[in-house]
Amino acid sequence: MRNAALSWFAKSLIFNAHHTQKCDAEHHPLSACFCMHIVLHSAPPYYYVIEGVPPLGVGGTPFDREGSRRLPQPFPSQSNLNGKAQRQRRIAMGLNSAIEWCDSSFSPWTGCQKVSPGCDHCYAEAWAERYKFCGWGPHADRRFSGGKTWTAIRRWSPLVDGHRRRIFSAELADIFDNKAHPIWRSQFFDLVRETPQFDWLILTKRPENMARMLPSDWGSGYPNVWLGVTAEDQPHYDRRWPILAATPAPVRFISYEPALGPLSIARHEAKPDWLIAGCESGRGARPSDEDWFRAIRDECLETGTAFFLKQVMRNRRKVSTPELDGQRWTQWP
Repeated sequence: MRNAALSWFAKSLIFNAHHTQKCDAEHHPLSACFCMHIVLHSAPPYYYVIEGVPPLGVGGTPFDREGSRRLPQPFPSQSNLNGKAQRQRRIAMGLNSAIEWCDSSFSPWTGCQKVSPGCDHCYAEAWAERYKFCGWGPHADRRFSGGKTWTAIRRWSPLVDGHRRRIFSAELADIFDNKAHPIWRSQFFDLVRETPQFDWLILTKRPENMARMLPSDWGSGYPNVWLGVTAEDQPHYDRRWPILAATPAPVRFISYEPALGPLSIARHEAKPDWLIAGCESGRGARPSDEDWFRAIRDECLETGTAFFLKQVMRNRRKVSTPELDGQRWTQWP
């Protein structure tokens, strides 16, 4: 009854207000104790965010760390989602991923924007345009992946072929995207903490946002989180790696994919624990030189960095986990 009354009251406030101010990662107002700031989300799951409600416990729903209350609303129900939303859910969650260096993938929300040349032929953007499950770019709204997507993960088996399940996040987004709602990010890290049986592989092109977006209890890093940055060439490695190197994590890794130029890890004192290398594939793919992969492999062997060669193009065909000099390179940290 109390939840229903609050829901009616919230809808009445929204209806009668002149305007509501949208929360995003760059502007998240902290209301006074008795001032309410309400946002009605248009993407599933449908809920109100009420800022500044004193912690008196309406219906026993806990607060998140940002002082907001999440009130699930049954319109429309998850079972009545249209085809676009259903496709979004299926794409956002991959129990068995085709990505060679992980077992599964999970995107807590979908949508992103290009930030460097490595994004130019983004397959996730192509999927978004094809299936219309979210917008893309700096002015497009990100879309939450839906409650059932999150619930299903907890039922996944913890082991795959004898090792801990490795979940890549986020294939269709960036966890440290400042267009993503901070409450979604908070809920994502809640999920990570609640699933210590999995290893979460978080890959970003925005390491400059990590310090302010990692959870307050990050400390020396969550034991089940590997942090990685994409470095498509030397300039982006030189800019992004030092930020990651200064961020505590049990495993720090580099995705040298798509490889758009030669890369050396020797010039920096700190070395990554793991390096994934691969060419660009698909329509309009820019060429990579296998000598780039040989050179970075040799550096990894010298420095003790695990080396994983994901893919190369040979005879105009993509070859996954190929042999290089008579050996497949699929090392793990």
